[in-house]
Amino acid sequence: MTNTHKSLLFLPLLLLAHVLAVTGADAEAPNALTTNTTCTYDHLARAHTSPDRRQRWWSKLSEFLLLHLPGDAYSDEQGFFNDLQLALNTVPPSRADDLDPDELCSPRHQLFPRDQQVLKTKCRVKPVHYHPGWNGDIPNYTPTDSNGNPLPTQTIGDGHGGFGQEIIGVNTRCPYNNVGPGATVATNTSTGPNGQFTWLTCGLDPKNNSIGWTPPYATADQVITFQGGLRAAIKAEGSPYKSCAKFVELFETAGAEFQVPPLFIAAFALQESGCNPDIDGAGGEQGMMQISPEKCDKAPGGNCKDVIYNVRTAVKYFSDVLKSVNGNVFEAVGLYNGWIRGMSYKESTTWGINGDCCRCQRNLSYLSQFFNGWLQNMDAWALMLGSIHNTADCPA
Repeated sequence: MTNTHKSLLFLPLLLLAHVLAVTGADAEAPNALTTNTTCTYDHLARAHTSPDRRQRWWSKLSEFLLLHLPGDAYSDEQGFFNDLQLALNTVPPSRADDLDPDELCSPRHQLFPRDQQVLKTKCRVKPVHYHPGWNGDIPNYTPTDSNGNPLPTQTIGDGHGGFGQEIIGVNTRCPYNNVGPGATVATNTSTGPNGQFTWLTCGLDPKNNSIGWTPPYATADQVITFQGGLRAAIKAEGSPYKSCAKFVELFETAGAEFQVPPLFIAAFALQESGCNPDIDGAGGEQGMMQISPEKCDKAPGGNCKDVIYNVRTAVKYFSDVLKSVNGNVFEAVGLYNGWIRGMSYKESTTWGINGDCCRCQRNLSYLSQFFNGWLQNMDAWALMLGSIHNTADCPA
């Protein structure tokens, strides 16, 4: 009996689970919709309680398939269940078209006042919502300087980073606990070549909310990255970047245009969408880089998922943020993911305005995962890098 035939035996049970999830979630929905909020996305999260709950059943299914099927069979099987999932309408529709852009409080690519709750629309790669039309072709583009001269398509920071060192060459200490970088050549859950968790999260103290995040300072060229950069990373056995292979030249071109290392771009894309250019986020985010709706006003033909527009918009945003914080790459990456200098531990882990929004938290292991995991060609999620996993139990 084939793997597909074996797993189809579970189909009646899965359909029953789906019906039960729908019934229970629909009963909750009226209360969810009456909640007051100052954040449109927070409201949408509650308005979509029903599909979000159904989605959890399909997440469990995906975990089951991953555990019990070999890689090739898992891919084929997952495609079948994705189609079934969409047929049962378990993926929340985008609501961005119904909203006034001025009301959006997107967590992505926007700076926030410290007292504003930020909705995180993911803790893992978002569920895929496929659209017809994209044939996988990646058009080329040539960036130019201010005089219209073509810029070279170069790979920025694609050596080992850190000027050839094996650990980051920064010696600043956290002023609140005197903790230094504590970097190690090998990555483990609490540290790695770009510094230990308590140093990267300086000021985020569960016992003291009067301090607030005070990021250490380092520039992008001081950061240790996988030897050989993105191209070498993709070729390595077990690389998490295999799904990004066809976009290497695009990442390199955008990186050259905005002076951002291509491996950084790939790391953002992998976390946002699994390097899939054709998905919708639960809060209306678009495309491979999951850019927020207000960034789509200049998209060609109104198509915010246009892979060049999507990537360039996200990379330009990150480049602008990096410049705005005087080149501090730790602070810039934090800002990209919704962190804010001075945010307290309590602010970071608050479950939304009314305490019912798991994704409103900041992932406090994000910096450890990004710098000591993804940039080292390691799957930071599978390895559970970081010391505080406050978003690990959020629904997929």
